[in-house]
Amino acid sequence: MMVSKLMRPWSVVAALLLALVVVLTGCSSSSDDEGGSGDSSETKTVTTLDGPVEIPADPQRIVALRNTAEALVLLDGNVVGVPEGYTEEMFGDNTEAWARYQALPKIGKMDDPDLEKVAALEPDLILGGVPQVYWADVNQEALGQIAPVVNLDTGSVSSEWTRVFAETTDIAGLNEAGTAKKDEYEARAAEVHDKHAAKIDGTKFVAIASWTPGTVYTQPAGSFTPQKAQDAGLVFPEGELAEVSVEQLGTLAEYDAILYPVQPDGTPTPEMQAVLDSELFKSLPAVRAGRVLAVSHTRPQTYDAGLASLDSLDEQLEKMPA
Repeated sequence: MMVSKLMRPWSVVAALLLALVVVLTGCSSSSDDEGGSGDSSETKTVTTLDGPVEIPADPQRIVALRNTAEALVLLDGNVVGVPEGYTEEMFGDNTEAWARYQALPKIGKMDDPDLEKVAALEPDLILGGVPQVYWADVNQEALGQIAPVVNLDTGSVSSEWTRVFAETTDIAGLNEAGTAKKDEYEARAAEVHDKHAAKIDGTKFVAIASWTPGTVYTQPAGSFTPQKAQDAGLVFPEGELAEVSVEQLGTLAEYDAILYPVQPDGTPTPEMQAVLDSELFKSLPAVRAGRVLAVSHTRPQTYDAGLASLDSLDEQLEKMPA
């Protein structure tokens, strides 16, 4: 009788297998009920100027602030809200990206997000690159109660936008698309240089701009106006942004060619046009020789604006005498 009550070895194995199937089936059903097969609770730590921040490893609902919305919109990332104030110029010739930006909910000014609008979007990450001078005025504590907040270091030089772009795409899981966009831009810059190397190499360029009547700013290497042209091999003076009056334009006589910004339609701003119309500007050797480049999309800090700017530079170099 005792022997009949003992389970044979194969019976034990069968029972164990049956129990395992039940457990696995239960786990699978639980996972399906939660809406996916991945572990949405996975996190990673990002180092920021405000210290280390724990964020979702694969964020699905990102509210973008200044200097990160560009990459997320251009690459069609998981962005659910963006700041007001962007213009079509920011996206170059990428009309689809511009349409995406227009359609996305707006969360307030670039440097002053509206907390209620941000919260209403139920983000799992708030990602920005707000300069520190403005970031100090943001209610960071309240923002952090909505979702983890990462504010990237934008640096002090405008040419650092490429690093911010890379950090944004890394956090948002867009590395592959971001690298492809960067490669496209760099290939176009190399193409422009190779096509016009005889006009570019060895030429002393200077970049100027005007935002207020009666003044001119010489733009050093790495600043807004020359930064994309530099990627095509043009060399500009190092130093700091310098303001000069129209009466001091004669100091630009040492340069072989002058680059200045124009609007996307190719026209200068009224302030810049006043400089171009001045007799002192017209008397400069570079101007008399026709070695003046009117380049669009110089200010926006995105790869798509950069591609449009390189196209504009290509056209201008084509016209410039050797």
